[in-house]
Amino acid sequence: MIRNGLFIFIMTLFLGCSSNVETIKLEFLPSYQKISEISPESYLQIAKEQFNNKQYDSVLVYCHKSYAQDSQNWELFYLYGLTATALSEFHVAENYLYKALKICNSESTNRAKIYFALGENNDKDRNFRSAKQNFMMVIQLDSGSQLAQRASQKIQFLSQIN
Repeated sequence: MIRNGLFIFIMTLFLGCSSNVETIKLEFLPSYQKISEISPESYLQIAKEQFNNKQYDSVLVYCHKSYAQDSQNWELFYLYGLTATALSEFHVAENYLYKALKICNSESTNRAKIYFALGENNDKDRNFRSAKQNFMMVIQLDSGSQLAQRASQKIQFLSQIN
């Protein structure tokens, strides 16, 4: 039975063959009532928080839970890509980020964000030519933004290396 937002579970134990009955009342917090009620966006938000805390294993767990409920969210694949980059799984990251681009039909600011992540992934993988191309896409898609300024700085730095 549910009372005041708490799930109350009544368990009755029959002691031997007698008519004595003992009742035990257990209460669970509302957050444990129905795990399936958590939205994909909530799982994604938890995954973002775990990413910011560098808890990459947890990020993957919550991304998987979000994916099970909504497999067409570009932010999910973006976060998978960022996590793979952080774990030095550069080719895996690139695949996830391209998947994010493929399903991201929103504004150019979001696409620029994905291209920036691709550029950083390429840079860490020492694929400087691709990194520069991706950073140039950021500038093309979202010129004048802080992200475009960062991309421009990355291009200047990469030009000195390469």
